[in-house]
Amino acid sequence: MRSRYDCVSTELAKAIKSVQGNTVHLVEVGVYAGDRAEAMIRQVQAAGKEARYFGYDLFEGLTPEKNTQEKGKAKLPPSRAAVLQRLTKAYTGKGLKPTLVAGDSKDTLPGIQGHVIFADFIFIDGGHSLDTIESDWHSVEPVVGPDTIVLFDDCYPGDDTVGCFELMCRLGREFLVEPLEPVDDCNGLKIQMVKVTRAKT
Repeated sequence: MRSRYDCVSTELAKAIKSVQGNTVHLVEVGVYAGDRAEAMIRQVQAAGKEARYFGYDLFEGLTPEKNTQEKGKAKLPPSRAAVLQRLTKAYTGKGLKPTLVAGDSKDTLPGIQGHVIFADFIFIDGGHSLDTIESDWHSVEPVVGPDTIVLFDDCYPGDDTVGCFELMCRLGREFLVEPLEPVDDCNGLKIQMVKVTRAKT
């Protein structure tokens, strides 16, 4: 049975196909234990390309109070060092290693503009509060190029109090917003992913 997380590999495959060079630039907001990061890195390498991965999360800085505020997972994430070790092992190329940035994404994520001109694939799955999601979007928007695919998790259809639904309803005409199937049902709570790309002129 498919889940919304299958959208990550499906959309990443499209991003990889559109990359002209040999390097695929990946940006992830909300790394947690690194499950999705490792899968993305391995998928890029399996396609014969190099992965430049940039991940942003609080790691040890995520307190129980902050986790509740952001409506996060029940279990706190592992340390940055543990996730870095895991992701480094996923790399097959010499000299390549992931970049993990610890801290509140409101402070750290604007720094992505110093690492890449345009990202190829951006996965936003960090804090669920409206202000955090809005901040994450505005931080990555400058590196969203003509062929960049941005994938938002945590869209609760019709709910404008949490998650990315409210932001998706406000994005201007320069962006295409595409809710993706399937919609997961978590004990009656509907959750789906949303794809955002720049509209073609």
